[in-house]
Amino acid sequence: MKELLREKHCTKVLVLDASAIFSSIHMLVPDCLVTTPEVYDEIKDSASYNKTLLSIELSRLIVTEPPDIKVELPRKISDKLSRADKSLLKLAFYLKKEGFEVYLATDDYTLEKAALKLGIDYMPTKTIGIKKLSNFK
Repeated sequence: MKELLREKHCTKVLVLDASAIFSSIHMLVPDCLVTTPEVYDEIKDSASYNKTLLSIELSRLIVTEPPDIKVELPRKISDKLSRADKSLLKLAFYLKKEGFEVYLATDDYTLEKAALKLGIDYMPTKTIGIKKLSNFK
């Protein structure tokens, strides 16, 4: 996957949560988009599913398993994350460590907080996003 991103000359990569897919961001941004099978499985409505499938077929969106790495988060945050959320964080963290400029596209506040804790930038798609970390250590 990282080789494919480098072949596409990607330096910035958007890691998409289901909320980003539902907002059709993958139809607006030309390429360098990734998500995980867990997120892909969350797409149930036919319009979002068809747009996502088209993005995959056009090689605009890569669906890939995150590498098996450990991502350390405070339990207070980790306990609130779904399996799909954790897979996105692993993928984003891995890509950041591989030298890509990574943005996690999500409207999930807990996921945004987790991303900030890991030093990963986030990009809300329909909301304002969190302004700062407060109660999470």
